[in-house]
Amino acid sequence: MVVLKPMFTPRRRILDGELEFLDGDHVFTARAGDFIHVPRGIRHRFKNRGAHAARMIFMFTPPGPEQVIADYAQPVQYGQAPPSQVDDDQLARYEEMVRLTGVINVPEAT
Repeated sequence: MVVLKPMFTPRRRILDGELEFLDGDHVFTARAGDFIHVPRGIRHRFKNRGAHAARMIFMFTPPGPEQVIADYAQPVQYGQAPPSQVDDDQLARYEEMVRLTGVINVPEAT
């Protein structure tokens, strides 16, 4: 999903793997060791287009969203693939995270 976050600035450090990022209108691949900064209010998303799991650390300014993610997100278990379909429970948790953090879902294309 493409989102924008008007209330905070997300930053990410890629630990393992590769992820495709959308930052505004720019698409690029981030690899282990890369640091991604997305300014507040810029539409963005990431996708794992590879065959292997990727790991990253999220950092937020100002702080706060990390606790919402810890409370509502369901981490993938090490060595297992994420679910191929989003079920009703996952969707409900995502919608609550969006409500609590003020994230706005936006279209992929401009």
